Amino acid sequence: QTPGSGQQVWPGTVTVPVTNLTVLADPKDGQVTVQVPFYVTDNGGAKSNTSTVMVPFTTPVVSLSGNVFHDANALTDTTVNSTSQLAIPTGLYATLVDANGQAVKTVAVGSNGAYDFGTVTPATYSVVLHQTSTGSTTPALPSGWINTGEHLGANAGSDGTVNGILPNITVATTNVTNANFGVQQPPMTSDKTLPSRVNPGGTTTVNLSNEFTFSDVDGTPQTITFTQFPANTTTVTINGTTYVPAGQTPGSGQQVWPGTVTVPVTNLTVLADPKDGQVTVQVPFYVTDNGGAKSNTSTVMVPFTTPVVSLSGNVFHDANALTDTTVNSTSQLAIPTGLYATLVDANGQAVKTVAVGSNGAYDFGTVTPATYSVVLHQTSTGSTTPALPSGWINTGEHLGANAGSDGTVNGILPNITVATTNVTNANFGVQQPPVTSDKTLPSRVNPGGTTTVNLSNEFTFSDVDGTPQTITFTQFPANTTTVTIGTTTYVPAGQTPGSGQQVWPGTVTVPVTNLTVLADPKDGQVTVQVPFYVTDNGGARVTRAR
Repeated sequence: QTPGSGQQVWPGTVTVPVTNLTVLADPKDGQVTVQVPFYVTDNGGAKSNTSTVMVPFTTPVVSLSGNVFHDANALTDTTVNSTSQLAIPTGLYATLVDANGQAVKTVAVGSNGAYDFGTVTPATYSVVLHQTSTGSTTPALPSGWINTGEHLGANAGSDGTVNGILPNITVATTNVTNANFGVQQPPMTSDKTLPSRVNPGGTTTVNLSNEFTFSDVDGTPQTITFTQFPANTTTVTINGTTYVPAGQTPGSGQQVWPGTVTVPVTNLTVLADPKDGQVTVQVPFYVTDNGGAKSNTSTVMVPFTTPVVSLSGNVFHDANALTDTTVNSTSQLAIPTGLYATLVDANGQAVKTVAVGSNGAYDFGTVTPATYSVVLHQTSTGSTTPALPSGWINTGEHLGANAGSDGTVNGILPNITVATTNVTNANFGVQQPPVTSDKTLPSRVNPGGTTTVNLSNEFTFSDVDGTPQTITFTQFPANTTTVTIGTTTYVPAGQTPGSGQQVWPGTVTVPVTNLTVLADPKDGQVTVQVPFYVTDNGGARVTRAR
């Protein structure tokens, strides 16, 4: 055997003086007899016979016992003790396990929590708490119970590992008591599936603050932990902090989900923004009580359905266009036949096409919530390009029956958000603009010089929907030296004007009432050409040349 510090290996025999002799023997454990053989030698060198000192030892009669406590506050008070009036669970057993990991003895735990192995052989043991009457070296508790700590002694302390095993119990010559265990019922959570509801769409959140179900027989839940980012959710706001899923760039005032989020259960607020469409939001969570015990993990589930919503609108014969800032009907005349409306998605793809009724109404029926545009055209199979029959023009588009427009008069109404309610009054305005006609006058002799020809009554136009208000001359008349419109005489660009004359400004617009147009043709055989258009009281115009 290898000697320890200050020890020696037995050399075979040991001889010492008999005076001041000390002999101390450490007997092996258990029931043994120590035997010490010896002889003496006198001052003459004579050796005696050999004799033996024998010391019989008996095994000490010692016991090992302990308790299982209902320790509701666990080790928050650093002590394995009883802090609940409630009983421990039934069906518990304690097994004595030797240093080799072998079960030595198993006893039942009493209803008061006490257990006693009775007389045990001195040695070093562990005690395991479990549910098997025939013994086990693996700890186990009934469902709904957890270990809270183990300690040898009635004082403060623990064995450092909460696992239902109390190790390193040395049994020697005195009874060992208070090999103690603590158990408790942790908080419990429950799964909850809420009634199906219509998806609010967009960034609208749903309040789930009061939907988390938990209880605690032994203590008080203190915190709630959300174990992962809720499934089928774009954002979740917990106690005022808005999170986006990992891998997504957070917006202003948002944070990326950190993995888990733990907050107090008091004044809890949870707002979830479900993804659009038919989805089920899932929020997994557990709670922790004042003893530090964690509950099981449960999930709140919220199924959302796609809302059954429709989109419809009107095409109005809007003779005064947007002069009243409203897309509406201001004419008794019918809209043109052969019009169609196409629903276009955010990717520019045609989704559905319907005919516009003779009364101007159209209805796409049920549509999937999303953001759309509507295009007005003449193609029964659908089109994403606006078009009207000849002689008709768009006057405006607006979502709503109130005043307003989409800002661009083009036969397309964009940015229509369909969410949870029917969308109506996706409206278009059309009208027939004023019409002008080319006119060729009979040939006449050129008057020559600076003599003018009166063309004031030669401009032909009409307006079914309104009243022409102005006439616009789009360029200086061809083959003309001067033209007098109203009281102003113009010369072509690049020519120096004479007294009382002006250089042609590009276009000239004057009222159609009391119109005077005097043209001075260039000398010789020429054809004077005066291009013009008119604009009506609705702001509509059509260009014609003469």
